[in-house]
Amino acid sequence: DTDSELSSARTTTTWTGTRILTADYTVPAGDTLVIDAGSNIFLDDNVRLYVEGELDITGTASNPVVMAKTTTGIAHEGIQFNATSRNRGSLIQHLVIEDSEWGITIYNSNPSLNDVYIENPDYVGIDMFDNADPVIQRLTVQDGGQDVAGFSVNTRYGIAISAGASSRPIVLGATFDGLTTRGINMWGGADGYFRDISISNITHIGNQGWKTAGIWVEDSLGLFDNITVDRTDDGVW
Repeated sequence: DTDSELSSARTTTTWTGTRILTADYTVPAGDTLVIDAGSNIFLDDNVRLYVEGELDITGTASNPVVMAKTTTGIAHEGIQFNATSRNRGSLIQHLVIEDSEWGITIYNSNPSLNDVYIENPDYVGIDMFDNADPVIQRLTVQDGGQDVAGFSVNTRYGIAISAGASSRPIVLGATFDGLTTRGINMWGGADGYFRDISISNITHIGNQGWKTAGIWVEDSLGLFDNITVDRTDDGVW
């Protein structure tokens, strides 16, 4: 299927197989979008899936859902949960995100994210604002920022997970490797609980961008348990 215009789900919509988005798609408040295991979602440049209602991605370990760019694209903008999706019970299971600028962005919402794998996001893998408080289990962000480091006009690149503006995630199990700026980035009165986290190979590229660190905490408070930081320009800052 191809969506050539701005689109909206109606009540409960199910996607199965291959879906091509050439423009932003919005799940309206009160409605539900279900994406079945094994589905492939291809997004054009600058296209994003917005969630105002509920999003359920039902991938499995052997049959994940994959989000990637179209054959003519360079980078899409992933998924964004907005405030009206709070408490709707959105659940993402076994999702692979490739070729994105941002993986999953969350504003004042609380989806559950399980077994998400994000490959080389340009800017931020999981980006949280405005009291966002998702529960995230078994997250992997690999090689973030490699395609834009050193020349992007947006210097906020190569970050696995960022919690800001009073966000408070619970992260239970994560691997962050090969990023160009930070594994965990906390700012703006954020807090949260991070357990069983492995951070490695965080190395600055070029003359632009923010200071590199495995974990960066600024004006925030995080609880960290069983954290490994290895081969980073700076460990905890």
